[in-house]
Amino acid sequence: MSSDEARVDALVEMYKKSGQFDQLRRDLMREFYDTEGVTLVERLKVLVDQEVENDPSLLTREKGKATALLTGAMERSKISEDALKLIKSSILESPQFCERVQKNIGAMYEEKQSSPLESAKHNKAQDQMQE
Repeated sequence: MSSDEARVDALVEMYKKSGQFDQLRRDLMREFYDTEGVTLVERLKVLVDQEVENDPSLLTREKGKATALLTGAMERSKISEDALKLIKSSILESPQFCERVQKNIGAMYEEKQSSPLESAKHNKAQDQMQE
């Protein structure tokens, strides 16, 4: 693993441990349900109801088998494809989302760099690499 990859992994780990990742996830889920996410959830409920109506044994089957059958029905109905498109367009590709993640990670990186202990560790690591 290169030193750049190690630094990126360390930043990701710091981001998760700081709680910012969980907060971002909660905010994104709230935004998702406040927009078209509700429509997708309703479509999914209707699909499950239809599948159970067509095959009532789904209610008594082993959980894993029922889940697999319902997942297949969901994929055939294009609900998952629509959900992915919505998530991609309204969240992952949104400038606000990218800006927020960059801002959070940038602030964490700056904080880490300005920490005297981390600066000393970084300098020591740099010295060792040069030897």
